[in-house]
Amino acid sequence: MNSAQLHLLAVHLPVLACPAATLLLLLARVLRNETLFHTGCAFLVFGALSAAAAYFSGPGAYASLALPAGPERALAEAHGALGKGAFMGMVLGGLAALLALLQVGQGERVSPWLRWSLLVAALVLSWLLAWTAHQGGLIRHDELRALSLPLFPRL
Repeated sequence: MNSAQLHLLAVHLPVLACPAATLLLLLARVLRNETLFHTGCAFLVFGALSAAAAYFSGPGAYASLALPAGPERALAEAHGALGKGAFMGMVLGGLAALLALLQVGQGERVSPWLRWSLLVAALVLSWLLAWTAHQGGLIRHDELRALSLPLFPRL
């Protein structure tokens, strides 16, 4: 498996894990269910770990494309810039979720501000990951370039 294949495999994991974490954290809040909260935190930690695989396989995938100067190269570079921000956000979100899980493991109560922060962070990161994924899709899918999506501005 080359770096481009690894990148394409890895990038889908955080894009799916983060919205799942958002849904679980929201349900945990509404239903006041600790198991859902713990599962949502675990999904965020998994999303951060898989985001690391996606991020660190990115340069190899970019190099394997060998894109000449032009629109595809600009799209790939914009995707890389968004990927860096999404990765950093996922690391912070994953660390905060890990903190919550460690507090639970030590018998401590997770503070309400951390619970709300995790929910808001997961929601924002879900959007950022979707935007990053969309930007990555633009590199090889010409049919996506014709779409005008206000939710995902062009860089």
